[in-house]
Amino acid sequence: MCRPGGTIGRINFTPEGLAGDLFRLFARYALPPPPAALPPVMRGREEHVGELFGDRVASLDLEFATRANRGGSDGPAEYPYEYLLVVARKRNPAAMP
Repeated sequence: MCRPGGTIGRINFTPEGLAGDLFRLFARYALPPPPAALPPVMRGREEHVGELFGDRVASLDLEFATRANRGGSDGPAEYPYEYLLVVARKRNPAAMP
């Protein structure tokens, strides 16, 4: 919820990026979504976000995305992210002492 004149800030993953791959991977193991549900990464498409907000917002300010881009002006965008990568393997009980 946002008051009139307030600001909404979001960081949305795109379907083409790593998060899209991750959602596709987990979709194999999850219950199917409701029939009308869209994948969460659709919120990473500017035209979809525009449809969601409709005429209820004055503008979609993408200045943050432009400022944070570490890629070249004529190449693909690059954004540095910090993350924790966890890889675990379940212990084999037969191999335990």
